[in-house]
Parts: sequence; structure tokens; C-alpha cells
Amino acid sequence: MIIEEKIIRKLNRLRRLTLCKSVVFYVFFPIISYILYFFTTLISHHYLFLIITLLYIIFLNFVFFMVFKPDFQKQFIKEYKIALIEKIKTYLHETISFDSIGLKEEEILKGQMLPFITKFKSFHLIKISSDNIELKSSDIQFYYYHHKNEQTTFRGQWYVIHFDQSFKSTIHLYEKDSNFYKIYKPIELSRYKTDDYQFNHNFIIYTNHQDKTSRLLNSHLRERINLFKRKYGSKLIFIFHQNSLHIGIHHHHFRFKPSLFDKINQIKFMALIEDFILIKNIIKYIKTYNKLSYINYNHRKNIVS
Repeated sequence: MIIEEKIIRKLNRLRRLTLCKSVVFYVFFPIISYILYFFTTLISHHYLFLIITLLYIIFLNFVFFMVFKPDFQKQFIKEYKIALIEKIKTYLHETISFDSIGLKEEEILKGQMLPFITKFKSFHLIKISSDNIELKSSDIQFYYYHHKNEQTTFRGQWYVIHFDQSFKSTIHLYEKDSNFYKIYKPIELSRYKTDDYQFNHNFIIYTNHQDKTSRLLNSHLRERINLFKRKYGSKLIFIFHQNSLHIGIHHHHFRFKPSLFDKINQIKFMALIEDFILIKNIIKYIKTYNKLSYINYNHRKNIVS
């Protein structure tokens, strides 16, 4: 999977141009302002006049940065979004839509799924229809209050996949090396361990139904979860709730806010697309699992009849 070099070169040219404009905008104007103030001090030594002049220059800087918000950064982010979304479409072969507004609050916090979250911000929503399954993803930032102080507990991507069947159990899966489970520890769920020692060593699991969790978290699904583990380390959340699967990647980066200081290359660009490919693999497996579960359920029902 190769991104065209001309796209990478175009984005890097725009990135460098945006960086230069940002330096001029955020550095050059304040420097000029304070040079003017310096010359003012040479002209006048009246203390009150200098204080008023300084406050006036600070006020002018404040108004300037509030009113004249630079469009050149928006242009770079816009071009980056277009290139990334086009490549996601190319590799997934799915229908994709984009919205600058993120996931809705009720979709993340419904049913006390994450009861300790006090506030969240969400933006840059991507919707994908994959095998008749709706996948949503956006950049997310969670907050919670700790000793009366608001703290950021999650910053990264959040994925929501809605299936046509309920999981009939609630499962929370966190990486053990992270602090997620200490903050998001679910209410009225009990600890669960798989028959895989290494998986138990890497992850901590809570559920409200041991048997159903055992069938769902079999070796096939665990291997797909381990693919995320190998990529991100201790930064993952998996939540199976009602008919939805939520996947959180807490790596302190937003997908559509590329750094002006970091060169864009094939590896970084493809890493963003790879997430969707990994999740699509999970979707295909769970669809197969649900179909087999439905067939087995009807088979047992016919035998009983």
C-alpha cells in the first residue's frame, strides 16, 4: 500500500509554508510591537505613560490574535483531511462521509457505560458503512474530576461500531499497564480471565456474563485485539455494550491535527489508515460470530421443540 509521492510532497510543501506563515504571524507581530514599545521608552520616561502604552500594545496584540485568526492553518488541515479520507476510501472500498462535528455525547456516555466521565470534546467524525455495519470514528478528549481538579484522562481516537445483534453481555477490556481501569472501572461488573495466560497478563477484563464473554473472547478475537496491542502498547480500551463495540486508542494524538514540525511520510500516513483496516477485520469476524451464534441458537431451539 503506497501513497503517491506527489501527494506526500504537496502536503509537506504546504506544511512548510504554513509553518513559515505561523512563525511570522505568532512571532513577528509581537516582536514588532515590543520594538515600538522600546522606542517609546527612549522618547518618554514618564512612568504612567509607559505603563499605559504597554497595556495598549498588549491589548492590540490580544485583539489582533482574536480577530485575525489565520486561515492558512485551516487550509493545510483541509488538504490533509482530503488526502487522508481519499486514501481510506481507496483501501477500504467503502462508502465514507466526513463531518467536522464529532460523536454525540449520548452515543459515548449512554447507559452509564463510562460513568466517571464528567466532560468530553469530540470532533472530526468519519462514518463508514462496512459490510452493512455502521462504523463511526472521531477524535475524542475525556475529562473527569479528581480531588476537585479537572483532568484529561483520554486523548485520541474513539471508534463506535453498531451491529445488528446484541452481544447480550457487557464487557470492558483495558490494557493492564494503563491507568484506564482504575478510572473507568465499571460498576456491577466482575473480573474475568481467559484461558490465555499472555492475554490475561496484558489485559484486565470485566463482564456481567462469564459464559457469553468466554464464547466471544475466543482465540480468533483475541488475536485481532493483539494486533492493536502490538501497534499501540498500553493505550487501548475495548467495550462491548448492548449491540455496540467501542474501541479507544489513547495515544495523545488527533487524527486531523498533524504537527507542523513533523515531516509527513509514508509510514505516518499509512499508520492512520491501518487502524481502519484492523477494525474492519474485527467487524468481519464479529459478523461471522453473530451469524454462527444465531444458527446454533436456532438449531438448539429446534432440537428442544
